[in-house]
Amino acid sequence: MIGTGQTSAARPDSEGRIPHIKDYWKVIITKKWILISTFLLVVVSTAVYVLVQTPVYRATCRLLIEPDNLNLMEYRDVFDPSVGQLASESARQSFMETQFELILSPSIVKKTFLKFDIGQKKEFTGLKDPVDAFRDHFSVAPVSNTRLADVNFEWEDPEKAAKILDSHVWEYIADYEDRRSGVTKVDRDALNSRAQVLQKEIKDAHTVLQNFIEENSMVSLEKAQDIVSQRLSDLNTALTTMEQQRIEAESRFKNIQDAVANDRPLEDMPEINDSATIRELKIEYVRATQDVSQLTRRFLANHPEVLTAEDRLQSITDQLALEVQRFLSTSESEYLRAKEQENGVKLALEEQEEKVKKLNIKLGEYNLLKEEYETAKRTYRKLIEKIEEIDISLAGGNTEKEDNIFVIFQKISPKPVRPQKAMSLALACLIGLILGVGLCFFVEYLDTTIKTKEEVEESLALPTLGYVPPASGLGKRTKGKPKPDFAAVDKPHSAIAEAFRSIRTSLMFSEAGKDLRNILVTSPMPSEGKTLVSLNIAAVLAQTGKKVLLVDADLRKPRLAAVFDTPTSPGLSNLIARGENQIFEETVVSTHLDNLSFLPSGPPPPNPAELLGSLRMKELVASISEKFDFIVYDTPPAVNTTDPAILSQVVQGVVLVLRSFSTEREVAIRARDLLAGAQANILGVILNNADLPRSGYHGYYKYSYYYSSSPYGSYYSDEKMKTVRKRRRRGSPEPDATGKHKVTSSSSGGDVA
Repeated sequence: MIGTGQTSAARPDSEGRIPHIKDYWKVIITKKWILISTFLLVVVSTAVYVLVQTPVYRATCRLLIEPDNLNLMEYRDVFDPSVGQLASESARQSFMETQFELILSPSIVKKTFLKFDIGQKKEFTGLKDPVDAFRDHFSVAPVSNTRLADVNFEWEDPEKAAKILDSHVWEYIADYEDRRSGVTKVDRDALNSRAQVLQKEIKDAHTVLQNFIEENSMVSLEKAQDIVSQRLSDLNTALTTMEQQRIEAESRFKNIQDAVANDRPLEDMPEINDSATIRELKIEYVRATQDVSQLTRRFLANHPEVLTAEDRLQSITDQLALEVQRFLSTSESEYLRAKEQENGVKLALEEQEEKVKKLNIKLGEYNLLKEEYETAKRTYRKLIEKIEEIDISLAGGNTEKEDNIFVIFQKISPKPVRPQKAMSLALACLIGLILGVGLCFFVEYLDTTIKTKEEVEESLALPTLGYVPPASGLGKRTKGKPKPDFAAVDKPHSAIAEAFRSIRTSLMFSEAGKDLRNILVTSPMPSEGKTLVSLNIAAVLAQTGKKVLLVDADLRKPRLAAVFDTPTSPGLSNLIARGENQIFEETVVSTHLDNLSFLPSGPPPPNPAELLGSLRMKELVASISEKFDFIVYDTPPAVNTTDPAILSQVVQGVVLVLRSFSTEREVAIRARDLLAGAQANILGVILNNADLPRSGYHGYYKYSYYYSSSPYGSYYSDEKMKTVRKRRRRGSPEPDATGKHKVTSSSSGGDVA
């Protein structure tokens, strides 16, 4: 059912009934303020938005785009695949789509953007890409099955919109003509600019090359390179020869030095024997030796011829030694000279190599400068040739070109295209209604409180004894403190009084209420109205002429004593604790209502649960039952305390009070389980604060006591109610049947609904 944690429309109820459309309607009526608020919020927000928006007008230009069938240049086939007579329809369609994209191309949009100085407008300043934002104002819409296309532009000023669109379309047409010829005016200008730049570069390169040649005295760099290379080759050859000569001289010199160091005869050395002078001296030495030997055999040692021969031998020996010494000096000189010559050639070779390196560097710089000069000249010649070809092509194309893009018409929307106030408001109404209804069901889905009889029976499996409408506005305040009131007595002709009389009937004539004398009233949580219910049930029972005792069994936070303006002590806790020492008749308080007595709670004990579960309490309940026809016990909440579960053991029936739209389902189930666990006889549930007419849950109470057209108008007269209202406004008590004033009290505070 409705309010059971998920929307009742989503599933059958506990009896298997498929939800009726009335169930949906009840949810909407219950949450009508959510629906109304959401609807108004959406509609008002939309209305404010469309009113503050600047009107936007649309300028439209219709173009006829015919594919070009002329083949002016071969490379145009790449740009326009439909130029051939045999081009397929898909190629033509591709051509049309290409043109649509070109109309909105960034390059053309940028030209329009700059031409009209759009960047100065406030909406485009500070944007990262203002041209792209401006492009969003354009759109292209092809006309189905034709080669027509509508180019649209939206702007706040309709006249300026037409000018901007006209300029943009002609920019596109001019761009297309340039593309069709293969080159654009921008391309031609760029080529000419490039040619001028290259011409200057050629002059600069030539000047640099000439200056380099003059600075390095390179009239003919190629010949200088040949001379230097030949000189390097000659030096390498000379160095090889010098090295060979130095090695030979060094070898002779070292051999001679070795012979001298080892005392070997120098005359036997090949280097010395090769000398003709030494050979001749050696021959003469041999001859002189032979002459001395012969003369010595013939003459005495002092013979003049012997002495002459010996002198000659000695002279030859001295000449031979002198010649050997001279040869040794000559060998050393030759070695040193050869070594010196070799070093000189090496030095010259190194200098020549350095010259070659420098020459190569210069040659590299020369070749680089020359290459730059030659490259600039070649590029310039090709560029001039290209410009001449383009000029010739354009000169010939202008005589053969046919237009294939036509402007059919231009128009401006007479009314703004945005915002569309009527459509926006209609759509806002629809969305607001849908969103409001959705929120109603969503809130209903989230609502886990108990509100109706069906929810009580589905969640708790307990009967509903009755409904108590809201008691706000009943009773008065005494000394600034809120008190529960006798709603059924203060306003006997009100809906709340009739509700309690209906509850009395349910209790008296129900199957569970047969021989019912003790009634315990509790609720799952505080502030759910159990005190109001117990007070008024006792009052309506007393109105039947039965002797009724109202017992304030809430030993923790008693509130009923304030209603009767009596002290809380002595009371119930005194009777239980003191036993026979406390006289029951002295504890019970007579009230202003006939047949209704009141037993206060007494001073709060430290152990209320143990006190209520004592044997003395059972005996007290049995004793009271013999003295009164009905006893109504007002107890603490069942979930917060164990007092109701304990006291339910000694009473005949328990009434569970739930506050409609307030008591959570899980809390109510918990209270029921606690009482059922104590084996309490739960008579049923009373739904308090059941604002049935306003909540939309119709069918339970619908009174018309205060209308003259009511069939009960003669009984529930306006004059009587006006008198009651005047007397209450003055704060004076109402007289009872005996002429005495009855006690009235405030309607709010504590558990009061």
